[in-house]
Amino acid sequence: MLAKEILEESILPFLTQDAPDVDVDGESNSQKVMSKIKVGPSSLALLAKAALMAKYVSRNESKKWSYQEAKSIIAESIELSQSVEIKELQKQADDQSEFYPLGPSIALTFVSVLEDCVSHCLNEGLEVKSLGGLHVIGTSLHESRRIDNQLRGRAGRQGDPGSTRFMVSLQDEMFQKFNFDTEWAVKLISRITNNEDIPIEGHGIVKQLLSLQINAEKYFFGIRKSLVEFDEVLEVQRKHVYDLRQLILTGDSESCSEHIFK
Repeated sequence: MLAKEILEESILPFLTQDAPDVDVDGESNSQKVMSKIKVGPSSLALLAKAALMAKYVSRNESKKWSYQEAKSIIAESIELSQSVEIKELQKQADDQSEFYPLGPSIALTFVSVLEDCVSHCLNEGLEVKSLGGLHVIGTSLHESRRIDNQLRGRAGRQGDPGSTRFMVSLQDEMFQKFNFDTEWAVKLISRITNNEDIPIEGHGIVKQLLSLQINAEKYFFGIRKSLVEFDEVLEVQRKHVYDLRQLILTGDSESCSEHIFK
C-alpha cells in the first residue's frame, strides 16, 4: 500500500491533469510517507525514469487520461509485477525500449520501491522493540471490560514487548452514569496526596473500578435481555398478523370473511 501511494504520487501528475476527487479517492498521505521512508537511489532513479516515460507517452501520443484511468494504468502495472518475474519484466522493458514501455517500467519501479518499504518496516519494527515496544495509553475506562482488554492486547502482539496504562478521572461519564461513590474516592485520594501530578494506584482502587465495570456490564445485559423478551412477545403478534395477511392474499372470500369477523 505504501509503495503504491509513493508510485502514484510520482507518476500520476505526468499521466493526467485531472485533480483527484477527495470524496472518491480520499486524501493522499504519500508525501508524509515519503518523508519517513528512505527510498534508495535505485528506486529514485526508476521513479524518475517512469515519470519521464509517462510524460512522453501522454504528450507525444496525445493521450489524455482521466484521474481514474491513470490510476487504473498504475494498478495494472502493479498486477503485472506480481504475475511476471523481474527478469521477464526487465527483458520486456529492454525489448520495447524504442516504444517507451510504460507498463514494464512502472512494474519494475514498484518492485524496487516495495523492497525499500519492506526494509524500512523491518528496521522500524526493530527500533520499536529496542525502545520497549508499543505503549498503549487509555484515556478512560469503557463500559465493557472486553474493549479494555482488546486495547491492552494491541501492545505485546505475538510476543513483542509492550505496555499499557489507563488514565481515569472521577469526572468521566461512566462514574456519573452508574452512581460511583466519588466521595469515597475523593477522601481516599486526599489521604494519599494532594498533588495532581502524582498518579494514584492501588489494589483497592483497581478493585472498585473493576466492580464498576461489572455493574455496567450487568446493566447493559439486563437491557439486552429485556429487548429479547419484548421481541418474543411481539413475535407472537407478528406471526398472527402475517398468517392473516397470507390468508387474505391466497384464500377465498368466504374464508377471509370468516377469519376477519372472528
